[in-house]
This record gives sequence, structure tokens and C-alpha cells, in this order.
Amino acid sequence: MKPEDNYVAERTTDPSDKIIDVLRKEAGEAKSCFTQFSFQGLIFLNAALGITFGAVNDNIFAAFSCLPAIIILQVLCRIGIYKYGAANRSYGLQAYIESLNNCLNKNKNRKKCSLEEISALELIIKNG
Repeated sequence: MKPEDNYVAERTTDPSDKIIDVLRKEAGEAKSCFTQFSFQGLIFLNAALGITFGAVNDNIFAAFSCLPAIIILQVLCRIGIYKYGAANRSYGLQAYIESLNNCLNKNKNRKKCSLEEISALELIIKNG
């Protein structure tokens, strides 16, 4: 058996792997949720604006109905910023946990890892 195989088998039993999988899933769901929501919003707005531009010939005040479309676009942008911010936080925490795992796996005796790194990983695993 190769040392890499031992490492893989050892990593699969690590409790932080469960946390990393949850973080990856959460980040992916946040991104796909916004992608789906934004496309639905843009399709709705395109239909609404098409109806509005068709009605401008009959009623000049129909041009003011574009204002709600602008507000909806701003709301969509704000939701996107929130969703991608949440995904980036999840990716950042995942990278931090993986770097702690790498440090702990390279230094089995934990003497070279700082006490802060070890305690941070143990705290994340307990609260995960």
C-alpha cells in the first residue's frame, strides 16, 4: 500500500471532512440558487418591459412602468451580492480547515503547528 493510499484512507475518517463536504454543498447551493433566481427574474423583466414598450404608443405614461423594473434589477443585484458573499465565506472556511488539516497531518506530533491552529480546528470540529 502506498503512503498516498494511507493518507486518503486517513482523511476519509477525519471529522473535518464532514464539515468540508457540508461547506462545499452549502456554497454550491447558494451559487445555484442565485443563478436560477436571477434568470427567472430577468425573464420576467424582459416580458414586462416588452409589454411596456408595446403600450407606450397608446399611453405615454406607460413609460413610467420601467421604474419598478429598475428596482427589481437592483434587488436582484443585492441578492446576488449576498449569495456570493455567503458562498465565498464557506469557501474561505473550507480553505482554512484544509490548511489546518494539512499542518496537522504533516506534523503528526503537533509540535510544529501552533497551539492556535490546533485549538481552532478542534473548536470547528466540535461545533460543526
